[in-house]
Amino acid sequence: MRLVSKRVLLLTTIVPALVASCSSPHIEESLGAHPEQVDESEARRLISAYRLANGRSALVLDPALEQAAAAQAMAMAQTNTLSHTVAGTLGERLDAAHIINKAAAENVSAGYSTLADAIAGWRRSPAHNANLLYPPMQRMGIGSAYVKNSKYHVYWSLILAD
Repeated sequence: MRLVSKRVLLLTTIVPALVASCSSPHIEESLGAHPEQVDESEARRLISAYRLANGRSALVLDPALEQAAAAQAMAMAQTNTLSHTVAGTLGERLDAAHIINKAAAENVSAGYSTLADAIAGWRRSPAHNANLLYPPMQRMGIGSAYVKNSKYHVYWSLILAD
């Protein structure tokens, strides 16, 4: 296997899911008509604004990273597991998708019913916040998956790369 990533940041600190949001009877409504889809442009806007406010560069959406993040969110949802490695390590998944990078980081979470809540949770977690603000990052992809009868209902994955 050809190693593409020279440096992969894989932080395994997981943001605890909010029990109230997990049991909310209106979770489908807060996610819109397609709870398995996330508005990538809005995510990029929110995360870039946060980075800019902290002296970092804005991000651009990367379709390959979007696919990788969506696949990770779905893998977590289908296995009812909150994990960075449910579908392989970040480096393995990026290599398999032929995504070339020197640095990459991933934030995962579950139980947040909105994009804003997921991002706020990552901002409150020191390890996830470090990923959001890691200076070399230039590209991003985000995905979410909704499984009504799962432990957390909604699973999120954000992949950042240089």
